[in-house]
Amino acid sequence: MRGLQGFYRCGSGVHVLVDNPDLDDACDDPPEIFPSPNADLDYDLDLIRGAVELLFLPGDAVNEYVQAKLMSHLQAGNGDAWIGLLVFLVTNTQSLSLCMPYNSMILTELVNRAAKLVPPFDCLPAFTRLTRVDMRWSDTENSVDSSHLVPFFLFPSMRRISGTSVDFNVGDGVSDPLDDYRFAGDNDANDDANAEGADNEETAGATPADNNSTTSSTKCFINSPVTEMDLTSCTANDGMRSELRLCKKLKSFGFDFNNNFHDFTGFNAQAFACSLSFVKQSLEHLSLTYDEGAIHGEAEEGPLAP
Repeated sequence: MRGLQGFYRCGSGVHVLVDNPDLDDACDDPPEIFPSPNADLDYDLDLIRGAVELLFLPGDAVNEYVQAKLMSHLQAGNGDAWIGLLVFLVTNTQSLSLCMPYNSMILTELVNRAAKLVPPFDCLPAFTRLTRVDMRWSDTENSVDSSHLVPFFLFPSMRRISGTSVDFNVGDGVSDPLDDYRFAGDNDANDDANAEGADNEETAGATPADNNSTTSSTKCFINSPVTEMDLTSCTANDGMRSELRLCKKLKSFGFDFNNNFHDFTGFNAQAFACSLSFVKQSLEHLSLTYDEGAIHGEAEEGPLAP
């Protein structure tokens, strides 16, 4: 417990340092240029180093680089790095609420490694009791990219995903974050058949190792065990096709469309109708709302796009 108290003591000072312009400049530098240590921080270096080493497998050059990057950002007082470390140390966490600031990448990088079962997470999985994640954007302008939220869909204990001001748009140079979670084939054909009413017997919550073990030439997504999604003031130009295709056991889906932080495009009802066909056999509760009038500061609702 003494160790955790030490981390939280450091963390309380970090929140003050996040708005430091010098630190922001350091975080914007290319990855190979690490920020300098902040002499004003009070922390136990050996305690931090020991905790960081738990997240990496020794002897791998890539791991060593990411580990060095994390250590440098911790010593610089980067709140994103501190939160990224803390969420892995509190191993019995069941519910996680994250308010994502600008330049928040280290937390996502670490969670991505855990979701993909990068060693040592293949033998020592993370977030084994996590069931609920809520992610919010920290500003009244812009939004948090869905790539920060997507990794949490993959942890076997997850059941509920909620978010506010999350951008799920894809296309035109915006890659689908779920492309990183394809393994040995592509199950688009199977899912399309399932959307037409055929049964898909893939197991929700399968791990990368499970999907890699298939002898079929057909490639599969990892399936998510998430059963509830509640998304507020979000946007998705493809109707969240990839995310809904991922959640074979989804029972409740709520999506409040509000695109005033993006490109002001309309709500695409047809895209959502197509995407929801992937979960029509499991879905029990559905709520789709939109408010295009909010874009112009008005209260009335706008028309649905065809």
